[in-house]
Amino acid sequence: MPQGTVIGANGYLIIWADNEADGPLHASWNVSAGGATVLLSDTSLIILDSITFGAQTADKAFARVPNGTGGFLKQAPTYSASNNIQPITTGVVINEILTSNTTGATDEAGDFEDWVELYNNNAFGVDLSGFYVSDNITVPNKWQIPQGTVIAPHGYLIVWADDEAVEGPLHATWKLSSSGEAVIFSDTLLQVLDSVTFGVQTEDLAYARVPNGTGGFVIQATTFNANNDNVTGVGAGPELADFKVVPNPVTDYVWVIAKDVVPAGTSYFVTDLKGRNVLQGIWSGDSDRISVSSLPAGTYFLRLGNGLTAPVALIKL
Repeated sequence: MPQGTVIGANGYLIIWADNEADGPLHASWNVSAGGATVLLSDTSLIILDSITFGAQTADKAFARVPNGTGGFLKQAPTYSASNNIQPITTGVVINEILTSNTTGATDEAGDFEDWVELYNNNAFGVDLSGFYVSDNITVPNKWQIPQGTVIAPHGYLIVWADDEAVEGPLHATWKLSSSGEAVIFSDTLLQVLDSVTFGVQTEDLAYARVPNGTGGFVIQATTFNANNDNVTGVGAGPELADFKVVPNPVTDYVWVIAKDVVPAGTSYFVTDLKGRNVLQGIWSGDSDRISVSSLPAGTYFLRLGNGLTAPVALIKL
């Protein structure tokens, strides 16, 4: 660098990498779009900073985010200005949550851990480097997604919520509570991109968006790293389409309202988590009061007819 070159406090200095002696801050080399290394050294040739990068994209910068301190990611250029701009994140959502995993998918260590699934609604990949996933709305930066993490177009990304970061790069530093809490997904500037608050959850049942990636959340069987529409949804209660169950949770009697959905005289069935019928009767039409007082406390599934409606999760207190 030429004598007398000073970079201001919290300031920027542009070096033109053009191998053209058009001015004092034009380097005697070019930067390769195919990948290279750039080094910053002091007068004793002690390297103060360096970055090695792969193939780059036309008119996209490779920038530290957060500005001046973070890792590098591709984004729109911020010439002589802060890199803290909003990245392209529209369409990436929290898609599915499992808070109590005892029989489902296992992590790299073979453990049945809880997890959060992200889904990319876009037809292009999104670089999630430096983004955050947290279980505390007041501390959105509890866990940061590692550099180089890209979610594929219409793809899924699993974050293990096990507080065991030593087991892999996608293991969060917190656990989920099956008694209910929140999950927050934020960008590198801690702007909240998506969040979900949930109540008491059931062992080995997921809280998932239906339709996949866009819908509201329902309680259903897990679809780990796959489309949520592959399972018949059951209500996050009290409602699924025109089929209503109130109150839910319930202690003694539940009103089931299915006007114009199920004809009178149709059988109804209540099953336990193992699929066993524990209660059944005849649907009277439009609405009906069903007694569940004889059932022990727990989670059950109520359906009307054989395939006429999706089962609804029924919480018995």
